[in-house]
Formats: sequence, C-alpha cells, structure tokens
Amino acid sequence: MKKTLPFLTLFLLSLQLSLPVKGQYTFTRYTPASGLLTYQTNTVVQDSEGFIWIGSTNGLQRFDGKEYKSFQMANSQLPSNPVWQLLIDKKNNLWILLASGRVGIFDTKKFTFNEVKTHFHKGVSPNTYIKRLITDQAGNMFYLMGGSEVTTYNPQANEFSYLHNFVPFKVKWGIVDFVHQPHTNKYWVSLSNGGLAVYNLKTKRWNEPEHNPDHEILIDQLNQKEVYDRLFFDSKKRFWYTQTGASPIIGCYDIKRRQPILTHYSFNDVLKGNYDIFGFNEQSNGTIWVRGQLVLAAFQEDTHQFGMIPNGFTSEKSIAYERVRTIYEDRENNLWVTTNNNGVFRFNPSQEFFTNVPHLNRQSGLRGTGRVHAFMPTREQTLLVGTWGDGLFEYDKNLKPIPLSIKGLPEHGNFNVWSMRASSDSNTIWIGTDGGMYALNQRSKSCKWIHWDELANEPIRHITEDKNGELWIGTAGKGIFKVSPRNNFKICAFDAIPQFSINKLLPDSRGNIWVATPENGAYVFNPTSGKIVRRLTFENKLLPERGVAGFLQCNDSLMVILTATRVVCHNMMLNRSRTIGTPGRISGFNADIEKDKNGYLWITSTNGLYKLNIPKVIFSSFNRTDGLENENFTQSASYHLPDGRLLFGTVNQFVVFNPARIHYNITPPEVKITDFKVLNKSLPLDSLLQLKEIELEHNQNSILIRFSTLLYNSAYIIKYKLEEIDDDWRIAEHEAIYNYLPPGRYHFILKTVDEEGNESKQTTKLTIKINPPFYQTWWFYISILVLTAAIIFWLDSERMKRKDALVKMRNTIADSLHQDVSTVLNNINVLSEIARIKTDTDPLKSKEFIDQIHDKSGSMIVAMDDMLWSINPANDSMEKVVERLQEFIEGLNLENDTKILLEVEEKVKSLQLDMRVRHQLLILFKESIQHLIYTEAEIYKIRLKVVLSVLDFSIDFFSSNLNRQSVKYVFESKEIIQMLDNLKAYLDIQHQEKHSVVQVKIAL
Repeated sequence: MKKTLPFLTLFLLSLQLSLPVKGQYTFTRYTPASGLLTYQTNTVVQDSEGFIWIGSTNGLQRFDGKEYKSFQMANSQLPSNPVWQLLIDKKNNLWILLASGRVGIFDTKKFTFNEVKTHFHKGVSPNTYIKRLITDQAGNMFYLMGGSEVTTYNPQANEFSYLHNFVPFKVKWGIVDFVHQPHTNKYWVSLSNGGLAVYNLKTKRWNEPEHNPDHEILIDQLNQKEVYDRLFFDSKKRFWYTQTGASPIIGCYDIKRRQPILTHYSFNDVLKGNYDIFGFNEQSNGTIWVRGQLVLAAFQEDTHQFGMIPNGFTSEKSIAYERVRTIYEDRENNLWVTTNNNGVFRFNPSQEFFTNVPHLNRQSGLRGTGRVHAFMPTREQTLLVGTWGDGLFEYDKNLKPIPLSIKGLPEHGNFNVWSMRASSDSNTIWIGTDGGMYALNQRSKSCKWIHWDELANEPIRHITEDKNGELWIGTAGKGIFKVSPRNNFKICAFDAIPQFSINKLLPDSRGNIWVATPENGAYVFNPTSGKIVRRLTFENKLLPERGVAGFLQCNDSLMVILTATRVVCHNMMLNRSRTIGTPGRISGFNADIEKDKNGYLWITSTNGLYKLNIPKVIFSSFNRTDGLENENFTQSASYHLPDGRLLFGTVNQFVVFNPARIHYNITPPEVKITDFKVLNKSLPLDSLLQLKEIELEHNQNSILIRFSTLLYNSAYIIKYKLEEIDDDWRIAEHEAIYNYLPPGRYHFILKTVDEEGNESKQTTKLTIKINPPFYQTWWFYISILVLTAAIIFWLDSERMKRKDALVKMRNTIADSLHQDVSTVLNNINVLSEIARIKTDTDPLKSKEFIDQIHDKSGSMIVAMDDMLWSINPANDSMEKVVERLQEFIEGLNLENDTKILLEVEEKVKSLQLDMRVRHQLLILFKESIQHLIYTEAEIYKIRLKVVLSVLDFSIDFFSSNLNRQSVKYVFESKEIIQMLDNLKAYLDIQHQEKHSVVQVKIAL
C-alpha cells in the first residue's frame, strides 16, 4: 500500500493541476482602496478616447489607469447615484441608464447629464431591475422594459417612446428580450407566453410561432412553448439563449450550418447552489463568455463545454464573485468584469504569458512548499523537475504532471534534488542530491546511487561536464570536486579553488569553466591543466561586488555576470568589465539568467523577473501583475527548452513561458492629458486643450498636469519635459508638478518609450504662458521711464525755479541793501556837510552831527554784515541763525553787563526756511532785543520754540520800573511793523506786576 501512495498522489495531482496549467488567468482588481466608489459595481465601458467608465450603486466614475474622477448627485447633474447600465452608441455618446429607470446622455467633455424623456405604452414602473438599453448596427437606440415592451429613441424629440417604434411590436405581447440579428434586417423578440418572433424590415412581416411566412429556422427548430431570454448572436452566426426554469438552461443554434450546438447545457454539475445567467459576450477573437450569478465561464469550442473561472480568492491575482453583471472588452483586448461584491476585475486571456506550475508534497497530499532547483528534459519529451524536500517530478510536454516511473529512487519520494545535468552520452542524467548523486539511465528508467564520503553529505549544488567527459561538481560548503565516470566515479577535491560554497559552474566556448562564489568573486580554470586562468574580484575592480550569482556567455567575447545586485558585461578578450544593471533597476538579489532566441536576457531575482535589452540597456520588469504567482526565484534554477520556452524555479513552483509571445504589437502610444490643475483646482480640460496657448496670471503659477496612455495592460515609459525649465527628460507615472513658475512662455512635451527604447512618433504638447505681474510688463516699464523722465524734468524745473527765486531774492536783497546804503550815505553826506559848515560857527552842533554820522555808519555796517551773512550758502539753515543770534546776545551781555539767557528748542534748528525769511527773522530778533535794551528793560530770558507749525519767539523782562508805554512804542515802530507784516507774524505783549512778556508767533 505504501508503494502505491506516491503514484496515487501523482494521479490526484494531475487532476487537480491540469486546469490551471491549461488556462491560468491573472486578475487585476480595483476596489475602494484604489479609488473605486464601492465594491458594488454594475457596468463598465470604454469611450473613444480610451477612458474606462464604471457605473456602480454609488455613481459614475471615469478611470484613466491611475486616477478616478467621480460623478454623483452631490457634484454633478445625475438625478440619482445608482447606475444600472452604460452604453456607447455609434456616435460615441455615453448613455446612462439609472437604477430608477431614468435615462440620458452624459457629456464626457463637459461632464453634464442630459436626460432623455421616456413614454411607455403600458403602465410599467421603470424602477425595476428588468430593463436594458439596446443598440443595433445602424445605431438605433432601444429601451427594453423586460416582460413588457420596447421603445425607440427619437433624436429630434429627445425621447424614448412607443410612438417612435419602426418595429411594429404588438401591444398584446409581453416582450422578455429583444435583439437585432447582425448584418440582416431582422429583429428578434422573445415572448412572455412562450416562443420567439422575428420582424423582417425588408418584407415588413412578422414571423411567429403560429405564423412563419419567411420560414425562419429558429422558429421551426425551437420549442415555442418555452420562454427564452438573454438572446445573443455571435460572429459565427450562432444564436445563444437561455431557457427559464428551476435552473437556467443554455442553448445555442448554428444558423449557418442549421444544427444545434447546445440544447440543454447547465452548470448544475459544477455549481451546487442556485445560479442565474445574465447574458453572453463575444471577444474579438471569437471566444464566447457567459456571465451571471455565480457564473463566469468561457466556451471551449473543441469540447463544446464552458470552462468555469475558479470563484474564490486563492491568491491576490485571483477572482471572487457573487454576481457578474458585465463583461466588457476594451481596445487592448482586456476583459473588464464587474461584480456586485468585490469591485471590478481586469484580465487579458490573450496575454497570459506565464504558466505557474505547482507541485504536491507526496506525504501530505497538500501543495508542496519546497523550492524548485533543477530542470532536465528527457528523451521521451517529458520534463524532470527537482525540488528541495519534495523530491523529483515529471511532466508531459503540456506540463501536466505524470507518474514518476523511475526505479531506484527513494520510496518516500521527498528527497532533495539540487541539480541535474545531461551527460554527453545522450542517455544518462546526473541528479545531484545530498552527499552524492543519482545516475539516471533513460533507456531502462532506473537510477544508480553514487555516494562519496569526501562530500560529508554536502549538497551538490551544481554539476557540469568538460570536453573530456569528466564531471565537475560544486558543493554547498566543500568547494569543487572532480569526478571521473570512466574510472569508477573516482572523486578528488579541486584544491586550486578554496572550499567555498559554489553558486554555479559554467563551461565557456573555449572549454574553460567559470565558477561563481557568494563572497569571493569568480574563478575561471582550465579543466585539463587544473590551472586558474582568470580571477574576477571586487579588489581587482572587475566586479562591483564580492558575490557572484551566475553567468551567461552571449558570444565569444562577452560574458554576462550576475553579482548579488548588479549585472556586469565582461569582455573576455580585453579582460574589462562594465556594470549595466544596478539595484535601482533590479529589485532584490539576483538569482539566475537565460538568453532567448531573439537575444534578450531574462534575469530572475528574489523579487521579480526582468527582461534586458543589452544594446540599449533597457530593463523591463514582470511581477504578480503580469501573472507571476511567486516572484521569489531560486538561485541557479533555470533552463532553456529546445522549443524556446524558458523555465525558472521559485519557492514552491516553477514558471514557464515563451519569450517570443511576450511582445505588444501596439506602437508607443500618444499620451493623453487627463487633468490640468492650477492651484489644485481643475480647469475645464475640453476647452483648455482647444486653445493654442494656455494663459495664466502671475499668481496662478503652480500647476499640476495629469496624463495617461489610456492603456491598461501595456507598459510604456512616459517621459515629459518643460522645455524652458527642464534640461533633461523626466520619467513619471501619471503626473507632473511645477510650483512657482516665473512669468514666461513654456512648452510642455510628453512622449512614450517602449521596452525596446522606441519612442512614440507623436508627442503631446501644451503651450503655457504665465503672465507677469503688472510691474513686470513692458507697458509698466515704459510708464516708469516716462514717469521718471517727467519727475526728472519736474525736479529740474523746480530746481531752476528755486535758482531763479534765489537769484531774484538776492537781487531783491541787493536792491534793498543798495537803497539802504544810498539812503544812509546820502544822510551821512548831508550831515557831514552840515557839520563842516558848523565847525567854525557852532562846534557843539557840529560834534552832534558827527555822532549821528557815526551811528548811521555803524548801523549800516551791521546791516550790511547781516545781509552778507544771510546770503552766504554756508549759513543756509536755522541752526546757523540760532548760532548768530547766540553770538549777538553774548555780545550784548558783555557790552551792557546783562545776563540774557537764550533757550532754543531742537525743532527750531531743523526748520527749513528760505533765505529771505531767515534774514527777516534774524533782523526781527535783533531789533526787538536791542530796542528793549534801549528802553532799559531788564531782559532775562529769550525763548524760541515750535508749537503746531508756529514759531514762537518770546522775550521775558522785568518791568516794575519800566514805562510800559515806551515798550509798546518800540514794537509799534514802522520797521518792526513792516517786518511783522512780511513774516505774517502776530505780536502779543503781556504785562504783569513785576515782569512782562513780548511774544511773536510766526506761521511756518
């Protein structure tokens, strides 16, 4: 019984894993975590630009591959949130059928909803789930109210109404479903009381169960007592339908061949619960899909069976669903699946490139967890796969597991297989395990166990054979050994290389063997002489790192070396190395490398699969999104099959793919602008893109531009550049942000690059102009120049006016001085003449006249001195006036033995007065003081201060023994009054008992 357990387990494994290997689908899921409004989705379509539109119970969304734009009652004109159906008509209008039954066209540019009126002949409630929008090949739109009637859309009336029906439906009919037969003039209806009816526009006749004048074969062949639903015609002229009952039954009739394909097909055998069929879809490649409650399946033309897609999350790339309401194929042949409980799923059956092949643990019967380490094809076109801990497995050419019928292997089967190598005798396969190896004889299907004590049970990590037929084995910790099959498998240690762990052994085209070690670089030795012919290390700068993961010889001169995290191209002729792959391009630690038939390198790591175009140094990455269930690849676990397929081992399975199939026939696409934000506020994109130049104000200089290729399964690099800002192209996923752009004109350019480095022929361009602030505009600069010139002209004019005024003032002063001097000189002349005459006759009188001459000449000298002092530019300030007044008072104090005190406020010294005013103030001050002294007034204090733009000049003196009338007479003299008038001054004399104050207030 124990002997049969491994084979029984392999049989169960074959049954369990055959379906996934045949058709594995990788689903990409969209949920509220990625931006979807809700898990409950109903419908999905793609518009002419490439945007995906999703209708759900929470509203409408537009998706560009990265960003969602949502439309709900709160932020749009939608009458209600639940969207039941979306449909793109022949004019690329987006029709929306709401769950409430209201219908309309949504403007995808302006984001507005234009409702369409409905007019039904029967009293029906649109608020039911049995409703649908339908279009025919001519672009006519129909509104089916299931079980009741069909109405037709009239664009002129903007209305669905039975009055616009060009198909004359009978009022008595309850119409369950309605469909147009492509490439014909026939319209089919299924009736609620059983049977089908078809109207022929050409003959203007109805063909019904009881009246079939055109001899429609479907009416003759199908049971007209049954109620049919989900009517669908495919491109092969086959008619699909369901029959209602306890469980839906699927039928299909080939009209062209006039024979049934399916008659009573159901899912009762695979679905134990209640299920329902919602409809059929046909892919562009002809595949028929059926969808419904607990149903998502593809029709298999060879077996006439539906292959059910497994329902349930077995990995993050699987699907789980309760109801599948819509399957929609986009222009990339992606299929979008809406579910009522798990959001939206996307997959592409035509681009499922990777097949993930797991294995079972023979002891537990569960999925194995051992790493896949080795592969080897056999003479019988099968494939041997070696694992760590789970043993050896065999697969047929379709990678279906088959029983392992090899004698001599351990009965339990769960041993470690580290490496395999085909012998040059074309019969033997060397299988490396712990402490030894099996020699598999393919003819007899038997194994011989070979064990060496020298290995101390170390795993044989790698086996290779030189040109002399000798085997070289690399161990996990004992270094390299040489084994001679011709000499009874004699083994000897290869001491030229220390006892390191060996990652890989690779013979090159010259017969030398390359050795990869995890910490000591790479060795190259000649197996015949046993000498080391080359060393590549971190220290001699031939490697960027100490560890080496593997090798691959591309040609006679180029050896590609995988270090721990980098890819190195080593020129064997020149002994030079160049690093082309860095940790930024490859994630994780390098595992292995293979070369496909087209010259591309495929590199695995502990975190992904990478395709390398060496001439252009372009890396393309593949991960779980692309169909890899596990991207944690095993070191030195790969194989290139003769048919071109590549095999790579992972933690618990292996991956097989044909590199020739992994290409996208789409040329690099043009990038679409999907959003344009200024200060984080979106602008109307439709009108914006029609402008030759987007003009923004200076305070609108922070912009965000979102873009997309609107491709959802094809990977292209998007590059962008703002020419006046960026020196080089930048790489982005979906947006570019520029903050605080200075004023100017900018050109924003987008382009795409494919995995081969080919750039898109078309580029997307935007011209953006940031207007400068008004103070940086040309007209402002001109205005400033004009204003500056005007100010300079005005200042010069004012300067000339002041100069002219100064000259005029000086002339006036000179004229006044001239008049005073002339008057005084005339008086002196007269007095001197009188004094001369009186000298002899009246000497006393003559002396009196001479004294008058002395006084007048002295006064004239003082007046001339004050005048000349005033017109001197050096004295052009009130501070100088105060100083001169101080000097005058000090002179009076010495001359008259007085103690006059002068108090001057600091503000007085900073007054800006013209020369004439200063001169008159000086004369007023001096005349007032001097006249009071002549009246024998005892002055003790003089004040000068500024009060509210008034210069306050006051003289305090004792007046107890003074004739107050004489003081009044002094300030009523003609000279004082004239000066007060000229200065517009106010005079006030206040007498108290012992002292008086003379106060002069001069308005400034």
